[in-house]
Amino acid sequence: MKFAVLYFFCFKHSEFDEPMDGFVYGAAASLGFAALENVLYVADSGLGTALLRALTAVPSHAMVGAVMGYFLALSRFRPDRKRLFFTLALIVPIALHGLYDFPLMFSSMGGAVETAFLTVLVLGVEYWVVATLLRRVRTNQEGSVILVNVRGLPNTKPQRTKALRKLKTIISRARGVHYVWEQVAEGTLHVRGSTSSDEIAVHLDRYARIHDLGSLSATPQQEFRTVLVELVL
Repeated sequence: MKFAVLYFFCFKHSEFDEPMDGFVYGAAASLGFAALENVLYVADSGLGTALLRALTAVPSHAMVGAVMGYFLALSRFRPDRKRLFFTLALIVPIALHGLYDFPLMFSSMGGAVETAFLTVLVLGVEYWVVATLLRRVRTNQEGSVILVNVRGLPNTKPQRTKALRKLKTIISRARGVHYVWEQVAEGTLHVRGSTSSDEIAVHLDRYARIHDLGSLSATPQQEFRTVLVELVL
């Protein structure tokens, strides 16, 4: 359910324009699911269950959802590895959720202390995973942003969509590139990473030669290098 909300309602939304959004949307979708689940549990087991789940299940859902959103974001902004990250967006959260459910086996055998200890341990592992991925995103977003003018691509939607997909895949393979996303209103691709304009220009030149698209700049006389604007943040 959480994955369906993320993919069908968030993944292709224009506001989903940076990897950090994956954490936010993933956690939000999971907290909504946890709220519904809590209502059902509390109606069946009472307020004591609500307090227990508020300290365990709800944080776990949020962290697992954040991890799901992270990998789903990578599948959007790293088109060269889209299938890999899309698969990890399913496998890793399932594994983490299974890890959280593992201590429940002890509760059925009456081992309350063991269950509590393992639950805290699992929550610690989930927190460590989220913190590690969050640091990675923040580090990658500290790189420079290169704006690539793509107004010279084909205007018809099917051709433009296909050309953009190929272009983003080629750019994402450039050395030092972390993320690539499109700003439709600006007519640009945003490339973030420790790469350079020259490195991106080499890939754009290669792309244009292979697909015979000519210049990607607004004025065909300009070189690729002159239409790249590097903003160091």
